[in-house]
Formats: sequence, structure tokens, C-alpha cells
Amino acid sequence: MEQQPNYNDLHVTAMKMASDADMAVINNNEQLASDLRLQAAKLDEQSLENTPRDLSRTRAVIGTSAVTLYFKAGDLANAKRLGEACLEELDENYGYNRNEIKKVLEAVNQSQASTDQ
Repeated sequence: MEQQPNYNDLHVTAMKMASDADMAVINNNEQLASDLRLQAAKLDEQSLENTPRDLSRTRAVIGTSAVTLYFKAGDLANAKRLGEACLEELDENYGYNRNEIKKVLEAVNQSQASTDQ
């Protein structure tokens, strides 16, 4: 039986990639930054899928991270899809995470509206 990757290891790797993406921006390499952020978002989403449901605080943090990384990578469809799913899962005890995800979803909607014009 194949062992699933540890959710924490996946998230740590995603955060390292996000940090590398920030360095790529500093070095004026926007394409590399976008690619790294997209890879990091996918890893964070995989981490979220592997995080036990009873670790709701951990799921809130990882979900917020993945949504934000998808948005920063320019993958608006996945940012919206995952953001909406996270909002359904997070209750009012996670107000900070809910607010951060709502901000990303508002930015996604604004970006999509401006491209529709």
C-alpha cells in the first residue's frame, strides 16, 4: 500500500517554493515566480487533502495559503474554486482565514470583471 505524503511536509515544501517565488520577484523573474507559486499552490492543495478533518485550524491555514498562492500565480479559476470550498468548510471561529479568503475572492471577481469589459 502506497503511503500518502505527510500534509506537514507538503506544506513546508510549498512555503519554501513561495519564498523562492518572492526571491524571483526581487530578481525580476516574474515568470519563474508565477511558476513556483502555482507549484506551491498545488502542493498546498494536496496538503489540505491529506490533512485530517479534525485538524481544523491547520486546514484553515493551509487552505488560506493555497487560495492565496493560486491567486498570486494568476490561476483565478482554482483560486475561486478552492476559496469557495474553504469558505464552506470554515465556520465563524476562523474569522481571520475567512476574511483573507473573501479578500482573494473579491480580487478574483474584480480581475475577472475587468477582463470581461
